[in-house]
Amino acid sequence: MKRPSKSINVEDREEVLMLGVYMSKHCRYFCGCVVSFNLNVAVAINNNNCLGIRSIAVNPSRTLLAVGAGNPVQITIYELPSFEPVVVFAGHNDLVFSVAWIDDYHVVSGSRDGTVRFWSMESEIISEMQLLPHKYINIHQPLLTRTERGCKVRDLQFNPNNKQVMTLSTAGYVRIWDASYLNQVLNLFVVGSQAHISVLDPRTTSIVHEIDSVDDGWGFGRLSFYDMRAQKYLEFPTKAENNETSLVNKYKETGSGWLQHDSVYINHFAGFALQNAIYTLSYNQSGTKLFTGGGPLQLGLKGSYAAVWS
Repeated sequence: MKRPSKSINVEDREEVLMLGVYMSKHCRYFCGCVVSFNLNVAVAINNNNCLGIRSIAVNPSRTLLAVGAGNPVQITIYELPSFEPVVVFAGHNDLVFSVAWIDDYHVVSGSRDGTVRFWSMESEIISEMQLLPHKYINIHQPLLTRTERGCKVRDLQFNPNNKQVMTLSTAGYVRIWDASYLNQVLNLFVVGSQAHISVLDPRTTSIVHEIDSVDDGWGFGRLSFYDMRAQKYLEFPTKAENNETSLVNKYKETGSGWLQHDSVYINHFAGFALQNAIYTLSYNQSGTKLFTGGGPLQLGLKGSYAAVWS
């Protein structure tokens, strides 16, 4: 795997950065929070009051973008490539940590309010809001809601091959749901924790295999690949003369990214070498390129990191 020629700096604001991988350029689109919603009132609010974009996902046909945000807590659907808002999904009462498209018209989401919700572009409209003299946006309620017991939904992924949704909760549970009805199903899955990665089989409630982490959960920004058949990490060539079993040969490192040098940085972290942690990653459809995104791990720091690997 080649190290990316350059990383992409993304400011910590309520905007989407559209990247041109082949053209080496990007465009910024401000995705301001469209409405502040309750059962009786829908009013426009200022972008500066938002609590940030927490999750984004593009539908299979690449025509719609789902953005989960905070203050107000909602999922806004934007048309691509114009980035015009078309629909708002309202129903969560805390930050929307993850969104995923089931198909071109249905979205599933996980929130800090402890719920998993299923949405449709064609579901019941409970309100609308006027954006321009001749422009209205519909506000929809969820089709289905499922609740994690006494915990928050931290992440969510959809598997299009078997039509299943996997959720990760702050209580340390991974649940797999039937995407059609959000009923739990059983399957084999992998869970990463601070010091190791566990391969679990919920049908037998047993750990099939455990893998030691290359950084012990310290957020060092290391990208590694594990061969399940050989049961070892893949090794990368390095110019340094390290021992063959050294961890240096078993990972790639993130770049510098962007870091805001505010009072928190100056007072507590100035002079220290800070490595960006990787919070999310995803392959392209051909499986030939890998996107990684993240930022500083230290509490109070503001920054971001994004890169495409080949």
